[in-house]
Amino acid sequence: TGGRLPVLRAAGGLTLFLIGSWCFRRPRLLNLLAVVAIVFLVIDPEQLFEASFHLSFLAVGVIGAWGLPLLERTTGPVAAALRGLADEDRDPGLRPEIQRWRVELRLIADTIALWVVGGRRFWRRALAVFLRGVIHVWELVLVSAIIQAALALPLVVHFQRFSWTAVAANPVVVLAMTSALQAGLAALVTGSAAAASVAAAAADVAMGAVEAIAGWGTSWRVPPPPQWVAAGFLAALAGGAAWLRRVGRRWWAPVLLPAPLLAVLLLHPFPPRIEPGVLELTMIDVGQAESLLLVFPDGRTAVVDGGALRISPDGEVLFDAGAEVVAPYLWRRSIRRLDVIASSHGHQDHIGGLRSLLRLFRPAELWLSAAAGDPATVSLEAEARRLGVKVIRRRAGERFDYGGARVRVLAPLAGRKASGEAGNDDSLVLHVQFGRRGFLLTGDIEAVERRIAASGLPRAAVLKVPHHGSRTSTGEALLRAVRPAMAAVSAGYANPYGFPARDVLERLAAARVLTFSTSRNGLVSFRTDGWRVWADPMRWFRSRGEREARRRDGAGPPT
Repeated sequence: TGGRLPVLRAAGGLTLFLIGSWCFRRPRLLNLLAVVAIVFLVIDPEQLFEASFHLSFLAVGVIGAWGLPLLERTTGPVAAALRGLADEDRDPGLRPEIQRWRVELRLIADTIALWVVGGRRFWRRALAVFLRGVIHVWELVLVSAIIQAALALPLVVHFQRFSWTAVAANPVVVLAMTSALQAGLAALVTGSAAAASVAAAAADVAMGAVEAIAGWGTSWRVPPPPQWVAAGFLAALAGGAAWLRRVGRRWWAPVLLPAPLLAVLLLHPFPPRIEPGVLELTMIDVGQAESLLLVFPDGRTAVVDGGALRISPDGEVLFDAGAEVVAPYLWRRSIRRLDVIASSHGHQDHIGGLRSLLRLFRPAELWLSAAAGDPATVSLEAEARRLGVKVIRRRAGERFDYGGARVRVLAPLAGRKASGEAGNDDSLVLHVQFGRRGFLLTGDIEAVERRIAASGLPRAAVLKVPHHGSRTSTGEALLRAVRPAMAAVSAGYANPYGFPARDVLERLAAARVLTFSTSRNGLVSFRTDGWRVWADPMRWFRSRGEREARRRDGAGPPT
């Protein structure tokens, strides 16, 4: 196992349990859990914020606080009645409830014995064995359901997903793996090939069950809840557990306490966290790649590019920025559907994550560059048509109103024809205007930058710096035509290309442009109400030279 923390925590809990049992102490699961948690948090307090810590301790905690009390009130009396069911001499020392169950069960077994060969004692024992198996499966299902319901909160907060498949998988997996362990131990001790075959078969059954149930596709994506929902759900779990220990036959009443908040958590009936009447451009930090979120004044949303897709030589997906970075950011803002997905061009650091975003957010439209004919773009277009997404190829000269803003397509230029290879100058360039302010999205344009600048570019308050700030981008002609107040560069921290290039930063500084980069500022958002423009980076950072220049020029802090 490599001594990973979840294994160490489990080993620590088991060790304390064995020590307590050896000292003839009654094991109390919640007390044991608290001791293990305190010890590990003292060693490393930062574990408190890790997903594995939340999942491990919450799962074991609800078994002790909910699972065991519910089992005692549901199957507990029946399980106790099944012990020595054929022996009537045990009855006088048992609780009246258990005695009633034993009488009823014997009547059932004796009735079967009247019609089937075997005798009363045989059928009493057979009924006890059968019902123990049924109870065991029921307990597995009940405990699995309790754990899965309780883990809904950390699963949604950390992974934005939830599934009930574990409730179906756990009984099969637990029974199969128990058989595999017992048979494997027997094979190890005796050297029996037959026992080893049984262990292998049981392990195959467990793996087959997991793969089959995982293929049902019952996992669905859920945005993280507001803090009041999370706090209320945890409080309901704790309050319901305390109530459960004080009720008798009405054990179902405490279960109803967290149920409404669980429904709210999973259904997530909350609107997207966007500001109405404002045009927003957010540059998502996807490393040495690019992904932009546009939120239009009427609330419609668009993602331009989806970050990179890294694939191993054998075809395994190593990293998908669309699914692992862009999608979680959108879900955290309660954005569950997109209106538009746009691909600037076919290079993998832009188009790689868009296939995942298409499947996860099912947009109404896919905008593509009319000059993009590379395999990645063609494949993305085919996937969009398969999903029923309207595909629109856009070219310079188009102007249209969308979402309360004015959109103008500046590239690809009219003479640019689609080819089988992706090129930077295939890029889809968009100018989005709201009121008197505009945002210019430039893709990775290089050679055609001067031609586009000479064609009469509209002014833009915010410039998305072309090609991650490479030396061949963001020339003086572009800056003179656009005259931006702010600029944003999408570049990876300590990337091997040296982006953004020093020459580009110097040109932007000479033009008195306030420049942000994801490599220094992280995620950056720009918003405008049609008159004012403000920037909201994840973190502010300036070099000493920039600070001295601002003091020398008499400039105040950015707004």
